[in-house]
This record gives sequence, structure tokens and C-alpha cells, in this order.
Amino acid sequence: MIDLSDLCGLPILFDPETYELRSAKPGWDLPDAGIRTLDEMRPVLMDPDCDGPEIVYWMYRDICLPEHSHLRREYGLRYDISVFRGDMFGPEYFKTAGHYHPYIHWKYPISWPEVYEVLYGEAIYVLQYVDDIYKDPYYVEVKDFIIVHAKPGRQVVMPPNYGHVTINPNPGRPLVMANWVCDWFKSYYQSVEQARGYCYYRVQDETGAPKWVPNPVYKQPLPAIREAQAVDVEALGLVEGRPMYRWCADNPGLFEWVCRPQGHLDKIWEQLQIRQ
Repeated sequence: MIDLSDLCGLPILFDPETYELRSAKPGWDLPDAGIRTLDEMRPVLMDPDCDGPEIVYWMYRDICLPEHSHLRREYGLRYDISVFRGDMFGPEYFKTAGHYHPYIHWKYPISWPEVYEVLYGEAIYVLQYVDDIYKDPYYVEVKDFIIVHAKPGRQVVMPPNYGHVTINPNPGRPLVMANWVCDWFKSYYQSVEQARGYCYYRVQDETGAPKWVPNPVYKQPLPAIREAQAVDVEALGLVEGRPMYRWCADNPGLFEWVCRPQGHLDKIWEQLQIRQ
């Protein structure tokens, strides 16, 4: 068992052999995990007929110590942890299904952000911005495509109006990550499924080297891939190696931007530094 307490700020153990999360505090239990199966993932895969394990990843939603249960009720903040296998979908790296967030309100044409934190393993976060999240893939125009690499202790913001996918770039090694997200909306998956994923796939070539390949379901010209580096932004409560669960529990007002990003867009984009 691996103790994740120092990185996540909660008394949690992880078994990389069984992918199980377990409480290290007597009398406190984790919620039951939801699962994403291979059959549920097939609509977004480059090879929907590929072989693989039945369960792709586990999602533990609304994790909190009893004394912090007010964070969701009073602030709309929900803390989750997800566990991913280290495996492949045929030639494609393991990933999440991918989704978009809806607009907050018609007066504010921006969507809710989200923030992730790597607890074990390594992640590639894929950010995709389109002209209309409800468009058919034949007509939708991808305006921007950004990738962010992250290692344990690093937080990465998923900015407003950008859909996102998480990739595990290390076959054979699990990935564990946490997130803070606003609990006031439901994510939108349908257009991602119609397009069989985002506009680029992360795959292994014949030599085993990773590369990006275009998704042919998208018919409009695709943008170049941009890479960003996530950095510390104290004003958002995000400092590498400092558990964002603990920091939010002690300073919930500091994380108001997760539910009310309108006045924090500059700081949100400050956290993602585009590499030229």
C-alpha cells in the first residue's frame, strides 16, 4: 500500500496492484467508487473494437472528512479522486471519456472550470476549445488544442470553455488524481462521443514511441498542438506539492473561482503558461 496522505491531504492509502483506495483513518470511510467500463469508452476510442480490461477507471466522488462536509453544501465545492489503470486501448494510450462543461449563465458565456492534482503516476491533460460544444463533428471548428504534462504534486486548471481529457502516458503504471469541481452542473459528453473523442489521439507508433494523430471524424481544419506548463498561482490556492484538499478546507473562499470564475480569468490563464 502507498500512503497518499502527504500529497492529497487526506488519510488515504493506494494499492497499485488492485487499484483500490482505502482510508487510513479508523472510523472514516471513502465513498463507493463509480466505474467507467471499456464498453462505455468504446464510442470515444480510435479503435472502438480493441481489447482491454472490463473496468478502465474508478471515480470516488465527494470525498471529505466529516468536519468538511459543508464545503459542498455551502460553497458548491466537490472533491473527487480518480484511479486509472496503466494500460492501452490497442495503440492508443489510456484516457478518460472527455467532456465539456456548460455555460454558467446566458449573461456569462463562460463555462465552469475544474482543477486537477496528480497524486500518483503522471498525467497528460488535453484541453480542447471549439466554436460550439453542441455542433456535429462535421461542422464543429476546433479553435485551440493544448496539452499539459503533470507529475505528482502538480495542480492543473481546466479553464472555462475548454473541454478536457486525461491521458495516462505510462502503460504499466497506474495514475491517481484528484479534482475540485463545482457541484452545480452536469458535464456534457454527447458531442465528444459523436466525434469519437477529441481531435487528436495519443498513440504509440510501430517502434513504441508516442505521437499525436488527427481524428478523421473532424472534417474542419485542425489547429496546431500547443503545449503549456502549469505553474503556481497563490491567488488561486494552487502551489505544487501543497495539497489542494487541505488548502481549500482551510480557506474555502480562496477557491470561489471554481464556482464563480468570472472575476478570475486572468489568474486562471496565468496558471497555464503556453510554451512558444
